[in-house]
Amino acid sequence: MEEGDLSRSCHTAQVFENKMYVFGGLNAENKATNELWSLDLNDFKWTKCLQKGDVPSAHCENASALIGNKMCIFGNGSFSGSVEEGSRLFALDIGNMF
Repeated sequence: MEEGDLSRSCHTAQVFENKMYVFGGLNAENKATNELWSLDLNDFKWTKCLQKGDVPSAHCENASALIGNKMCIFGNGSFSGSVEEGSRLFALDIGNMF
């Protein structure tokens, strides 16, 4: 990754075509983030993805699934592990990121 220490935990990831997309999680300061990064699996270079539209809030311990070219993310950003009021579903169109 390019900008300092961008290690993650409690994130979600999906592979689409030749890239792995990593969303959210806890950063090195143990703060939830809503960043989306892609790792090119051919040259192993990280790129921060520009998100447009209804951008998910900072999330950790969320769930994701790949449906077609969309990375669907569900969660509310809490550590409770339960579905709570305020949980949302986002669909990131990773097929049109670049």
